[in-house]
Amino acid sequence: MANVAAYGREKIKSRVSWAIASFFALLWFLITLIPFAFMVLNSFRKQFDMLTQGVFRLP
Repeated sequence: MANVAAYGREKIKSRVSWAIASFFALLWFLITLIPFAFMVLNSFRKQFDMLTQGVFRLP
């Protein structure tokens, strides 16, 4: 019976650690993706559009 309880605790710890790892992986993905998205979106602008319309406005 003790083995069943220990297995349940290990399963919960495993799920929590997977959730934490997934959260940090998603956070890392967003941190690395945002500069590339910013670069691609601003590459479609005309010469001085970033200065006149703002940097974060869509083209």
